[in-house]
Amino acid sequence: MILLASCNEPMEIKDWSFEISAQAVFNEQDMKSTLYLKLDKGCPEQAYKVTYTIDDDPSTSATEQIKFDDAFKASIKLPDMEVGDHQITLRYTTENFQSQGHCDFKVTVGEFKIHAEVNTGSTTSSALLVSLVQGRSTERYSVKVRIEDKVVAQQENINFEKTPIVSLALPLLRPGEHKTEVTVSDGRATKEMEVKFTEPLRQPNLDMSIERSTSTGRTRFKITSNPHNLSVSVYDSLVVKGRCDYHVCSYIEDHTENKTAYKEMCDIAEIDRFVPVVGTWYNLTDTQTKEDIITSQFMENSKWSGSWSNTGDGGFEYIKVSDGYSYFKIESSTHHLQVDFEKLDGITVNVTNSERDVILNKVPINKGKYSYKLK
Repeated sequence: MILLASCNEPMEIKDWSFEISAQAVFNEQDMKSTLYLKLDKGCPEQAYKVTYTIDDDPSTSATEQIKFDDAFKASIKLPDMEVGDHQITLRYTTENFQSQGHCDFKVTVGEFKIHAEVNTGSTTSSALLVSLVQGRSTERYSVKVRIEDKVVAQQENINFEKTPIVSLALPLLRPGEHKTEVTVSDGRATKEMEVKFTEPLRQPNLDMSIERSTSTGRTRFKITSNPHNLSVSVYDSLVVKGRCDYHVCSYIEDHTENKTAYKEMCDIAEIDRFVPVVGTWYNLTDTQTKEDIITSQFMENSKWSGSWSNTGDGGFEYIKVSDGYSYFKIESSTHHLQVDFEKLDGITVNVTNSERDVILNKVPINKGKYSYKLK
């Protein structure tokens, strides 16, 4: 027998039982599971303790204190579970009564959504920022980034719950418009998206050196830094000029006449457009050989030699005789060097030159440092 009275007023209760129905639902939008409870019989104002275990796994056991609302309903958020079928074992407890129950639910793949953007604010390189907009943050995700069909960054086993925003460093890119293709996978489903961004000019210097090899005698060049991998073609036209000052007998006896002889040798080296390997020397014209050929040549000097003649009426006679040799000396070794880099606005080419006479892109440069901008 039950004496009717308010739940807040003292009453005599002989039937302490209650009945609760349960349903577990997986929501594909937020990838979360929720246990929904409905009090079919009993007083909604008393405290109920709910203990649940999923798939008989003790590690999933938890106890929640619940209170039913005016519609005799309550809910409990369940932990993330693997995709598949699951069963919840339930035990309901009040001060004077307890009961048990169970319900089944299924976790499906569901949809996940991502957001990706490129941060270009760093001084070193841009970074792709990836975050999870919808989906299970505890899943393990992988991210792969392509630029111009080449994988430039990737990361595995991403947990967005621990790292809400994942940053992947992009390689140094040429300034201008770029497009990245981002692929994100949770092992079951794959999402792809395209991100466009404008890359600023980060490393504006390209460095090169010109020198003559001490071992081969050839003039050569190398690129010591080329951060944007610019291609280049090189044309070197060498003109070596030699001069020899010597003397010969003049038409006046006992007098000599000073003369000057000139010799000239040329060489050409041409390298078609390519992307040079940083730190590698590339040979140009054979400067030393041409200079050696010229300096190995000479002119013979002559002079008058006089003596008294013992024939005829006698007198003083002059005859032409050798007076040694004068060798040619190098007057100039001029390189007309045309270095044609791939154009990229804002790049400064810094040249270190140790050759004597270089006309670079129609501009004479001295030994030492010289810089110019690509246009």
